[in-house]
This record gives sequence, structure tokens and C-alpha cells, in this order.
Amino acid sequence: MQSSPTPHSLPLASHPPRRVPWSLHLAALFGGFSNLFGWLFFGFGMIFFWVFGANADLSGALFRFTPVETTPGRILSVEGTSSSVNDARVYRIHFAYNARGQHYESVAYASGYAPQKDARVTVEVLQLDPTVARVAGTRRAMFPAMALFVVVFPLVGLGFLGSGLWEGAKAARLLRVGRLATGKLVSREFTNASVNNQPVVRLSFEFTAHDGSTAVAEAKTHATRPLEDEAEELLLYDPADPSTAVLLDSIAASPRLGPDGEYEPRPMAKVIPLLIVPVLSIVGHGGYLLFTLLR
Repeated sequence: MQSSPTPHSLPLASHPPRRVPWSLHLAALFGGFSNLFGWLFFGFGMIFFWVFGANADLSGALFRFTPVETTPGRILSVEGTSSSVNDARVYRIHFAYNARGQHYESVAYASGYAPQKDARVTVEVLQLDPTVARVAGTRRAMFPAMALFVVVFPLVGLGFLGSGLWEGAKAARLLRVGRLATGKLVSREFTNASVNNQPVVRLSFEFTAHDGSTAVAEAKTHATRPLEDEAEELLLYDPADPSTAVLLDSIAASPRLGPDGEYEPRPMAKVIPLLIVPVLSIVGHGGYLLFTLLR
């Protein structure tokens, strides 16, 4: 950021709330490692969720812990699928059965084997709902329940996303309403995290707010040079709560000030790449969810 040595030398210091260009607001909200990593992990993780997790058989608990009755059934057809479990091909089994005087048809799945068409089989039926049934020894979905494990990947992505969007929203708000101050580095602590084999460091800066109180602004980053290149670093803090603060050089949007002390818009060539993965994730997965619900 193009900065002056003291906050009082800039018009920015005395005119909140101030105008924040949309390009700068978007860059602050969606920029940074947590957002990039989070959107990538979430976007790719959801692909595995739709393929495997959404097709995991979660009915096992129902058949184990609720009353079940058995009835004779007949295999109507058997189809091989393109999926496999432990290198064993998954088969889709269409079957028919009678329960409580009614005729029903349903689908079950099995890995590695399948009964022949017209074979007589035993069907397990939930007493609570006779439409919920499976051929004994099969399952009601393409993959076993363990396939739901893939949900861990989008959840990890959401964790990073939550952190990134929270910090981005805080930075965007403080760009508009925050007061400017300078902070002095008072502590430097290594965390257990690392990025590209570089340790993430927690930097704490002490500053004096407008009311004379002392507060601390923190930044966690693996790229510490921009935050350690001056005796005092510029920061923005919430005048209503000085403990809510952000170092200007830690904002992913890299805000710049024009000669009049107003924020300059960010070049869209640098903003658009930040939006590609979020837009693809939201549109792609949201569209697939809508298609799934409406089909």
C-alpha cells in the first residue's frame, strides 16, 4: 500500500464512513490464502460428495435398529453399473415383493455379485414403512455408508472459507468505517501451521486509539515481510471496539490511496481471477443441487 508515516497526514484518517470501490470490496472479501484454499477444497470436495457421498447407503441403521419383517421377492432385472467398490463391480437390482397385501417394486445394489433375473429372494421390509425395502445381503444405495467419508473434504474447505470470508468481511467493513492508526510490533510467535513449507507467524501490533486507550491488532501470515518493513505499520480499527482491527498491509486487496486520500479501485484484471473459483463452485454445485431436486 502507498502509505505515509502517520495516520494524521492522510484525509482517510478523518472521514469515515468513506467510499470503498466495489472492486476493492470484492478483492478484500474474496482475496487471501484462506479463501483461495477454501474455495478450491470445497469446490473439488463437493464433486466427490455428489459422486460418492450423496450415493452412500445410510439406511443400515434403520434396518438394524427398527422392526423389520421379511417377505418373498422376485428379481425383475439386474444391470451392471460403471461404479465399483474395492474393484468389485456394482450391480443395480430391480425387485418386486408383497407387503401388507400390497405389491411393491424397488431397487437395491450389490458389489461383486448379483442374483439372476426371476430368482426368488428374501426381501427385508421396514415395518414402519413397507416402501423401504432391500434384498437380503444388499444395500439401498450405490455405495456403502463408508463412502460418506468424502464429506470431510468440502467440510475442511468450508472451515477455511468461513475464516477467510470472516476476515475479508471485517477488512471490507473497516476500510469503510475504520479509523487509521499506526501500530508497533510487540510480539512475534510461530504457529503450528505452515503454507508452502513456510511457517505461519502471529504478529501483534500495539496502537493507541482515538480515546487514548491501548489496543492490539494481530495478523497471522507466512509472508511477514510487508508487516515488518517499517518501524510502525498502518492499521484500521473500529472506533466502537478498538480490539477489532486490521493491518492495511495484511489485507489481501492491497488497498491503495490516491492523491486525495481516497481508495483507488482495484484493476478488474486482478479481481476477476479471485471470483472464478467461487462463481464456478456456487453456480456448478448449486445448479446440480437444483437439477437433482427437480428431476
